[in-house]
Amino acid sequence: MLLDLGYRGSPFTWCNNRDPPATTWVRLDRGLANLNWVQKFPAASVEHLDVINSDHKCLLLTRESRGDQCFQRKPFRLEEVWMSDAGCEHTIQAA
Repeated sequence: MLLDLGYRGSPFTWCNNRDPPATTWVRLDRGLANLNWVQKFPAASVEHLDVINSDHKCLLLTRESRGDQCFQRKPFRLEEVWMSDAGCEHTIQAA
């Protein structure tokens, strides 16, 4: 089972770069880890960083605490459509 590490910063990581009202903001990118990793690095955090010239924000993974942080942890949900990708099963088995 993979756990979402939560995040700090903007709640969104991707924008379609269209003018309002057609603008779409979504959290597509995430930091994921298995339970063993989370237990080894309990203070780990993921921060969404602003970037220039990209529709995605950068993710900064820090293994040690960076002070008081507010995390929004949600259970990871595997989307069934991902299983149709040819490399999905191999990626899961290798994790």
